[in-house]
Amino acid sequence: MSDEERFYAEDPLDAERSPGGEKKLPELDIDEDAPNLVTELLDRKDSGGVAALREIARSMVEDFDEAWEGSADYRARRAADLKILLCDLPPKDFPFEDAANVHVPQMLEAIMRLVSRYKGEIFGDRTSVFNVIPLGPDDKERAEILTKHGNWQLREDIPDFYSQMSKAILEWFLSGDVTVHSHYDSFRKQNRHESLSCEEFVTPYMTGAPMPDYSNCPYYVRIHNMKAHELQAMEGWEGVDAVIMRTKPSWDEEPETPLSDSVAEVEGIDKPEGTESGGSYKILQYEGWKMLPGQTRPRWVQGYIHHATGNLMQLSIHEEPSWKERARYKAQIEERDSYFADKGLYESEASKRAAAQEFLMQPGADPMAMQEAQMALQQPELPPPMMPAWMADEDSDNANALPPPMEMTPIYMFTHGQFLVPPAGNLGIGPGRQQADLNRMSNTAASQFSDSATLANCSVIVTSGLVDFERPFEWTPGGVNKVQGVTGGELRNHIMQLDAKPANPQLLDLVRLSMEQAQSSIQSPDVLSGAAGKSGETFRGIATRVEQATKTLSVSAQDFAYEVLRPVLKCNGRLNAIHLPTDEIQHIFNHRLKESEQVRFGRGLYQQGYEVMVTADMRFNSQAQKVAEAQELVTLGQQDDILKQNVAFRTRALQMYLEARDLHDMVPLLQQGPPQPMQQPPQPIQGGQASQPKGANGAAGPAPEGPQA
Repeated sequence: MSDEERFYAEDPLDAERSPGGEKKLPELDIDEDAPNLVTELLDRKDSGGVAALREIARSMVEDFDEAWEGSADYRARRAADLKILLCDLPPKDFPFEDAANVHVPQMLEAIMRLVSRYKGEIFGDRTSVFNVIPLGPDDKERAEILTKHGNWQLREDIPDFYSQMSKAILEWFLSGDVTVHSHYDSFRKQNRHESLSCEEFVTPYMTGAPMPDYSNCPYYVRIHNMKAHELQAMEGWEGVDAVIMRTKPSWDEEPETPLSDSVAEVEGIDKPEGTESGGSYKILQYEGWKMLPGQTRPRWVQGYIHHATGNLMQLSIHEEPSWKERARYKAQIEERDSYFADKGLYESEASKRAAAQEFLMQPGADPMAMQEAQMALQQPELPPPMMPAWMADEDSDNANALPPPMEMTPIYMFTHGQFLVPPAGNLGIGPGRQQADLNRMSNTAASQFSDSATLANCSVIVTSGLVDFERPFEWTPGGVNKVQGVTGGELRNHIMQLDAKPANPQLLDLVRLSMEQAQSSIQSPDVLSGAAGKSGETFRGIATRVEQATKTLSVSAQDFAYEVLRPVLKCNGRLNAIHLPTDEIQHIFNHRLKESEQVRFGRGLYQQGYEVMVTADMRFNSQAQKVAEAQELVTLGQQDDILKQNVAFRTRALQMYLEARDLHDMVPLLQQGPPQPMQQPPQPIQGGQASQPKGANGAAGPAPEGPQA
């Protein structure tokens, strides 16, 4: 096996270690903008390029193994809680192996209520999930185009966006820690936003909470399960054929997948063994700070490495200038060009004035020419152009002087959200953990009640040593058990029936208490799923209970919208700025207005900064309450003397009322104004009756005067 095919090896480098314990890399001159540094280093194998690749791959695998092993208990706990959600119980042992195995689905019920309310409120109207806010007065048209295209893209062009967001919402409640990876899928040729579980993404141990984009993590790793055809479709990757030839795809390849195994076990699905088409290759996507050959400081890199073999297939510096740096650099280039243009004009005018002064000093000059020279000197002198501040340290006479280079910053495309931010640690706190423990308590109490009832229904027979049954004793309807050794009168004295006490109803009280605590702790009472109110409870009382329950929902929903959804939407725009075509025309169907609209867009629209606002109300009000609030505004506009004259307010109130009733297609009718009066058709002339003459404006004029008597 050649060195090119194997980067991760146990043999040490013939180099000294740095003070930090890492091995020093050879001094090589590499192209920082190269799409794959693996190819660059392979071309320099005689200068130590392969040795550098081996060291980089070794450190990446070791970083991942350390972080993965450190979070093993967390994944095991998550797998156990997931089984509770999926209503999976271990089978009972003897003597209750055939007894009822009771499960109280309180965790599933509570989580389903909250997830459904989240999805219905945030993604209920998929025509307008978000709006792009214009940053300036001239940016309104671009913001409208980005809003229309962005919502259409989420709805039509990214088929799994809403399913991934549903997974993120479920993870938000179960574990309280959500990670979404936004990237461009080169195999499917589309943007992707994938919600990752704890067995698909891992970070090292941290004492403080990570930033929303993981920018304060030294590194993080995502695990990809890639098929052979997906690997072969990766353009520019090195060593793909070597990985496929040396290993076979397998589901049992490290690292393990406890969550997926739990779901498969509950669903009754066995992982295939010995079938190459069903397995996958575990590819690590490593992003973190690494020292590269020829660099004076660590750089933020992205690498794809096969965990089993250690083959590093792709490596690049994952940095770029921000849009602000690009705008600064472009503005300074324009300042330079404007400065030299003004400088040329100033020097030209100065030379003309000097020539005029020299001409006036010559004796015997033409009077007309002297007069023109004097008029030129009387013109106001141009001020000298001001040199841009950034050119003070540059060559001021160099028309090709360049501004300071753009500062490169790491590219972060992972979004991190936490239900509750812990006082220490980097993993969020979610209500799913306590829900699972309360569900375990309910299951235990209900199971004990069921076992007690089972014992109460099965009596035990106690006999003396003198009683002998011809056959094994059977407790069956109409069954006859013949006894030997005792007579009929003595039988009652030698056989006694033992009955267990009835099941203790306090166990059911414990189940009810657990369910009440589970609902109150997560603010998910049964009224959220449409349950009837208490006896004699008024509508206002039910509405008050719903409002109290939704207060906790509204706050956490705002956190999800602005900590998870909003950064994901901005990452989507960042991907569009790179991968969209330069110019494209798309017909977008508006489901609200039931009409199609042609929109023209391109990557240039996304290359500027912009703000995103989630359009959901976040108050979790019912439609009846929204309609009532809109009706109050309409009534206010009709009753208030000042608002009666405010046509804009009354039109907006009517628009909100129609939107609350989901009558969006009627909103454009408000902008058309009142209908024009129809013209009356000309009346037919009755026989013998003369028509009246028309006036200048077409109306009937006065009748002509007849002859006077």
